[in-house]
Amino acid sequence: MKLLSLEVENFRGYKDATKITFGDLTTLIGRNDIGKSTILEALEIFFNNDTVKIEQADANVFSQSTTVKITCEFSEHTEEIVLDSESSTTLKTEFLLTDQNTLKIQKLFDCSKKLLLAKFS
Repeated sequence: MKLLSLEVENFRGYKDATKITFGDLTTLIGRNDIGKSTILEALEIFFNNDTVKIEQADANVFSQSTTVKITCEFSEHTEEIVLDSESSTTLKTEFLLTDQNTLKIQKLFDCSKKLLLAKFS
């Protein structure tokens, strides 16, 4: 799979939904304290949540919501998914693809709770 975009909402300095698109070569450039590291840490939380863990304080302080949204969109995904040795399906059959034939996965974190587990949307 190829990562096409990352969208963060209500995460640290990003109150409103902010989408970053990725090409074959992506470089984050900006002055200090503008949010470059936040983008990289959002990717770490989305994919691993090991090195950088989401915390209650990660919800934007100016928002009324305590839900952090991190969304990744992928292309070049596999067509067939093997469920077990006798069953298979596709992302399209399971209605998991967008109209543009991409896979979009959104993880929601409720930062009002002590235990921050991702919910998928």
